[in-house]
Amino acid sequence: MPLHPWEIEPRPQMFPGSAPRLLTASSDRTLRLWNLKSGECLRVFAGHQKQVLCLDVDWDNLRAVSGSADHTLMHWDVENCLWLSTLEGHEDVVSCLSADFPSRRG
Repeated sequence: MPLHPWEIEPRPQMFPGSAPRLLTASSDRTLRLWNLKSGECLRVFAGHQKQVLCLDVDWDNLRAVSGSADHTLMHWDVENCLWLSTLEGHEDVVSCLSADFPSRRG
């Protein structure tokens, strides 16, 4: 059985003193927050009624926006695993998005 990337030792030089995170979108209708160093799923964000097809994350303010085949966008608090709001109005799937997060405006 092949090993997962996080099971291969040693890898301490990759993330010394940090716990890098990754937020993923899935056809299981959820977002998942991962610790890349340990491979552990830290949180599961549920709310979409169909597949989640796109995602954008503001890591500075720990916010995310996801788009789904259910025709909605959802705004999330990544730190607390909370749904903040839903945007409706698309007549078909939301397959791409790009958020203008304030932290990106330099």
